[in-house]
Amino acid sequence: MDRGVAGCVCGGDRDGQEAAAEGHYRGFACFSDRGPAVYLWQGLSERAETELWQRKAQYRAELLDNYIPLAKKGGPWGWGLEFPKIGGQDSVDNEYLLAWIIQGYVGATALILLMLETVGRLVVQAVRARTVRDRHFVLTLLGIVVAIAFTLSTVFLGSQSYELLFLLIGWSQAVQPREKMEPVREARLNEAASEAGLMRVYS
Repeated sequence: MDRGVAGCVCGGDRDGQEAAAEGHYRGFACFSDRGPAVYLWQGLSERAETELWQRKAQYRAELLDNYIPLAKKGGPWGWGLEFPKIGGQDSVDNEYLLAWIIQGYVGATALILLMLETVGRLVVQAVRARTVRDRHFVLTLLGIVVAIAFTLSTVFLGSQSYELLFLLIGWSQAVQPREKMEPVREARLNEAASEAGLMRVYS
């Protein structure tokens, strides 16, 4: 690399940055005063990747051991945003646990019930859908919500994630497949939905 390189920035989560510092990085961006950023990629070795996942699993296991007793002490309304940090684990990578700590079991239960009710409603709407197009749309929303529900057990929500989550939940709760449709129009929509193609979108 020439002398025009100003520096390198490694991306990823907390464990990924630690791996990058040890030289086992997935990728990094080098910035030069002679041109745009150049992205270089280097795969993790099998051993380094195994160690990385082991550290992640160990961190989350210790997270539950350390913070579940704290969440129980918070009572129904929790500790609020300024909750005690335990064992140097400043990042609570579990949104359900974080909601329990900050908002108590009332907030955690409300979040879980909201996710379950959204999934249940989408399942019902998928069964009731009259057209392939409506069913595909509802099942797509269902897949997104289920994936988010599982992912929240390994990450916390931050920045715009809150808005996006409740936007998706709002769409899922409000979706209403058509009750009736003209037979000719329904046949055309079903035929169009079953064929791959490109659609021009005007903005």
